[in-house]
Amino acid sequence: SLLFKLTNVNIKTFIAYAKEHPEDFLSPPVFPECDRPIPKGEGFTEQHMQGEFSKGVKEAIKNGELYLGKDHINIYTDLWEGQVIINATRILKVDSLNPKDLTFSEIDGRKQTFSVINFLRKNVPGFESCRILQTGTQIGVRESRRIIGEYILTENDVIEARKFEDGVAKGSFGLDIHDPTSLGHPYETLENMGVPKGGGYYDIPYRCLVPKKIENLLVAGRCISGTYLAHSSYRIMPTCMAIGEAAGTAAALSVKHKVSPRKLD
Repeated sequence: SLLFKLTNVNIKTFIAYAKEHPEDFLSPPVFPECDRPIPKGEGFTEQHMQGEFSKGVKEAIKNGELYLGKDHINIYTDLWEGQVIINATRILKVDSLNPKDLTFSEIDGRKQTFSVINFLRKNVPGFESCRILQTGTQIGVRESRRIIGEYILTENDVIEARKFEDGVAKGSFGLDIHDPTSLGHPYETLENMGVPKGGGYYDIPYRCLVPKKIENLLVAGRCISGTYLAHSSYRIMPTCMAIGEAAGTAAALSVKHKVSPRKLD
């Protein structure tokens, strides 16, 4: 996916529309409240909204008016007045390990970006005069290779909010599969039940960072040892940052105590 940011959006008009027409979204939009006063006169947005706009998207794709790889457009108001972040593009049927496919994805993501902008201008109140402010630095790759480690984290570990004696990071995001071949989500049922029980969290064991057959190596981020479905939860940035901190700490302790990462307490 390639995220992008728009400016010159009339936030008040858009939020008023979203509140009046929640049926135009996949699920009712959310209007989060800030937990502290917004500074006046400094260009901050006073109202906020996030939602998955879906009205007419499938039809526009079908008749060629919209070029897009998914069936809805995620819209998030930014902190600054007139700015929104759009999470909509999806590049289908590509291999993230193939340089030619990555090059194609960079181009295709930007084609989708400008198609979405034109669609929003015509169809969503408040976006009539919007213009692009920036795109992501490069295409966002959710998944490529993963190691086989001393433990393989599973989707059941995620859903059951399981804890481990060697837990070194915590995750709380639900299972979030982006179908690499079609507009939808292939595991709708699992996705709906894929949030850890009780709104809690699951542990990521240290063993998931330790490759099964290679010494003196630790991995961090989305390439740790886990199943395809579990990966869709722990691949998000905050969790990857926590795993990275754990790996760095483990590396330092391994050097300090003169033991391999596999033998570290």
